[in-house]
Amino acid sequence: MASRKHIPEQTLIDFALGNLDEAECENVISHIHQCPKCESILEGWERMLPAVNEEKEAPSSTLKDRLDQRIDEENKPAKRKRRPKTVYWLGGVAAALLLAFGLTTFNSGSNTALNEDVIYNDEINEAQVQSRPDTKRLEIIPVSRFDHVSGNVWINNSTREILVEIDGLADLSGKNYQIWMIDTDDNVYGELLPIQNGSVRILYQGEGVDQFKLIKTSVEPAGGSEQPTGPEPFSVDLPR
Repeated sequence: MASRKHIPEQTLIDFALGNLDEAECENVISHIHQCPKCESILEGWERMLPAVNEEKEAPSSTLKDRLDQRIDEENKPAKRKRRPKTVYWLGGVAAALLLAFGLTTFNSGSNTALNEDVIYNDEINEAQVQSRPDTKRLEIIPVSRFDHVSGNVWINNSTREILVEIDGLADLSGKNYQIWMIDTDDNVYGELLPIQNGSVRILYQGEGVDQFKLIKTSVEPAGGSEQPTGPEPFSVDLPR
């Protein structure tokens, strides 16, 4: 099953800043009504950019520090290029934000493409994955603080598929849930969770799936983080 073609994050930022023409705006609006992932990314930027749209004022010191840190990281030589971390509120669009704030711009060479296909919610044929002969089910056991969370992880190493189903995710004002996949080399890869009515389904397919050893979620600032920083509702060890 092919994953939906998403809108470039640069375009979502231009939309949030009011820099697109009428036809481009209509395309963005039409897409996000059908794509929870792009909608979540856009909402993260819209929460972060109200001051730019209204008063064109300078960014907070915290935001500037995070951008400066990202610039330093982009200037360092990459140690691994197997599958870069997915970071939605920074990445290659940091230069556009700096320009909007009147700060020095930079060229980012970051690449957020994944070796694995990642499919969300209604695009997933859950029954097909769950019914395969070699598929194993692992129950999600939350920590006590998040005992309202439940779900399952369905894993099939033969077809290289991991389906994660999570229910009972409470709405978090100004924060996002983020899922993390940790591989056998302890590399950490993050995805924002496009939640629908407190639930989310996310399917990983591809060669790198059989290298994952741990799945966990965390509560992160709006737009996500590069590494887990907040409370973790659950973690699931994957069988090897």
